[in-house]
Amino acid sequence: MIALSDKIRNFSFVHSLTAIGGSGLKKVSILTKVLITEASSSYVGVLSLSEFVAALSDLKYVDKVPEDFRGVVNFKADLEKRVIRGDERVAILNIADTLSYFVVFLDKGKSIEDVDREVREGAHAVLNADTREVLKRILGAK
Repeated sequence: MIALSDKIRNFSFVHSLTAIGGSGLKKVSILTKVLITEASSSYVGVLSLSEFVAALSDLKYVDKVPEDFRGVVNFKADLEKRVIRGDERVAILNIADTLSYFVVFLDKGKSIEDVDREVREGAHAVLNADTREVLKRILGAK
């Protein structure tokens, strides 16, 4: 924990990670904005000031996903301990203002609320309005 006076500090930092793509490993930088406030006299909490926005980049069955996106689809499948058959439908989302993509498997029975939660928890992002409407139609939501 960080000890501060009773001041509020607002700052940004950039961190890097290595992503696996169709053309190999790529270094990706992500800007994170945080607000540090004194939560009590003994410790400080960290709160995200802004969320990223996720926009639909592609919507396909796994066997039709372009080579450039296969790595990120396989990576997500590995995280979920999935065995890919090829007939799974996926939404590939671009995280605005970054070079990052996030994959959501659109399983039978998955709701738009499930997708919202997965994107919020996995990518720290919210779906843009157009993407949300398209995914609602695909998932059969009213």
